[in-house]
Amino acid sequence: MKEGKLSAAAKREQNWGWFMVAPTIIGLLVLNIWPFIQTIYTSFCEHLGFGRYKFIGLGNYAEMLGSTEFWKATWNTIFFCILTVPVGVALAQGVFTAIAQQNSIAFVMFTMAKGGSLPKFMAKMNKRTNSPLNAVIFIICLSVVLTLIFHFSGINMNTVAKISNFGALSTYTLLNLAVIMYCWVQLKQRKGAKNVFMHLIFPALGAAVCFAIMLSVGDVALTVGAIFILIGLAYYLVLTKLLHREINLG
Repeated sequence: MKEGKLSAAAKREQNWGWFMVAPTIIGLLVLNIWPFIQTIYTSFCEHLGFGRYKFIGLGNYAEMLGSTEFWKATWNTIFFCILTVPVGVALAQGVFTAIAQQNSIAFVMFTMAKGGSLPKFMAKMNKRTNSPLNAVIFIICLSVVLTLIFHFSGINMNTVAKISNFGALSTYTLLNLAVIMYCWVQLKQRKGAKNVFMHLIFPALGAAVCFAIMLSVGDVALTVGAIFILIGLAYYLVLTKLLHREINLG
């Protein structure tokens, strides 16, 4: 068989393929392309009623361009698109980011619950959605409660954002310090220039930079953030010292 020439079986398969897509192609031509062509043609005609048309060239377009209603509708459409499209995209992106952030926090809480540092009901994974549903619900409820508290206490959104930044910066600071304590102090991984940079110098610089930025978030954010840290430390001490619960996040 020559190269590029289809066998009889391949031709039959190809014909069956065309036969199967033929209804879709015919529907596209009849219901979309032909009405589009007919619309273009009738735009150059005067409608005389009962399906009769008279060709008048660019008369309809000249009348349309000279109409104040047309230009008003055009500018309203442009204004509507300029106003709604960016806002819609921003809202969609905001909702998506919020959902992703909530889900990420929920997985962190799920891991902490599995390790014993949070209540066990947060360690349940929903089989249908493959997500920690209880942790997600808890995060949503906590977000609503904190939003109401911030709203009625007179804390504006700028301060709320600073409180959120404090949480992130304090976490990064403690994370860098944890690298030093675990790798440099506990495991004693100190030999070679790579270990010195990776386990001491870079984490120390990261902790210093994050801590310096954290101090600039403002008095209210610092106070609220410090309160949350103290609550977390108190919770940890109660679990480990009073309840003697072993925490394992490994």
